[in-house]
Amino acid sequence: GKLPEAATKKGIEWISTALQFEGLDVGEQMELLIMNGDCYKMLGDKENARNCYKQAFAVSLQFESMMISGQIQRMIDSLDE
Repeated sequence: GKLPEAATKKGIEWISTALQFEGLDVGEQMELLIMNGDCYKMLGDKENARNCYKQAFAVSLQFESMMISGQIQRMIDSLDE
């Protein structure tokens, strides 16, 4: 769904802080980056959304799963629509 703008901005702040935690596994990093990208997308900030999704894509390659990487690539592509 759509979050209020203030909640979305707070989400970006919290997620950015969480990404700095040591000991995050690859899956957690990828999910946090996607969530951050989703928040930026909701705010209409396609550039930062794209950057987050691209970072998530790079992390997803560690899974060696074309399905996961493909889903993230579709998120990146959707920003151009």
